[in-house]
Amino acid sequence: MSSNYGKRAVKTPTRRKSPVPVLLLIVVLLVGTVAAGSRFGLLPLNLFHRNPSPAPAAEISAEPAEASAPVVVAEPEPEPLPGEGIIVCIDPGHGGKDPGCNTEERLEKDDVLKLALCMREKMEAQGITVVMTREDDTFIKLMDRCEIANKAHANYYISVHRNTAGGVAYGNEIWKSYNATEEASSLADSIMAGLNQVGIQRDRGVQEGSQDHNGDYAVLRATNMPSVLLEMGFIENKKDNKLFDKNMDAYSESITQAVLDTWQEFHGDPADSGDSSAEAAASAAN
Repeated sequence: MSSNYGKRAVKTPTRRKSPVPVLLLIVVLLVGTVAAGSRFGLLPLNLFHRNPSPAPAAEISAEPAEASAPVVVAEPEPEPLPGEGIIVCIDPGHGGKDPGCNTEERLEKDDVLKLALCMREKMEAQGITVVMTREDDTFIKLMDRCEIANKAHANYYISVHRNTAGGVAYGNEIWKSYNATEEASSLADSIMAGLNQVGIQRDRGVQEGSQDHNGDYAVLRATNMPSVLLEMGFIENKKDNKLFDKNMDAYSESITQAVLDTWQEFHGDPADSGDSSAEAAASAAN
């Protein structure tokens, strides 16, 4: 019979429980707490994601460079127009109750107003100051026409007409006073030369006085500046009329050039003249 007496009893070792489940439980609880806190605004969501703080705006933005002053380029002074300083009074003959010479198709007062307005356009484009005795179908007395020119201190006076002779004559002529100055004579000659260059049916010349040979035309006698009277063809002549209509622009340009040439001949550069002023021309309209 066997006996265990005197032998040490052998104790079966007990296995310790692992701490892993406990740690896992703690982690789960902690994550749940954090999620709940973030949901209700108690904890920030980025609790475990710490990002570096952004640099202050003053540190990341460079100071703006000083704005450079704009470069101002001076524009060159415009060249003076060749006619600056010259005043011309253009007088379209007749008007209103006075039709001038006429046919069934044409009235002198209408034809000369068209040409006079075209002359004004060409002259003003060259810098010439233009004073008109009339700009529409208005009757103006002869002495009133002269007064307009004199009050404006015009340098030149150009009266525009058309001719009549019962259908037996044709061509262009220019009139000046018997005692015309050299400058007035030069202006008349220069205008006639320009008209010839453009094209007219007949050059009837530069004449003195008036058609009735009873002294000067009133507008040539009572104006204080070099003055001329243009007879731009005969209104009964079909070819004169055709040339008048066709060459109106060219005639106006040639008359303008004659004014410039005459002024240059007797006064030099018009821009240097102190005799004329736009204010004086404007006062004539009042």
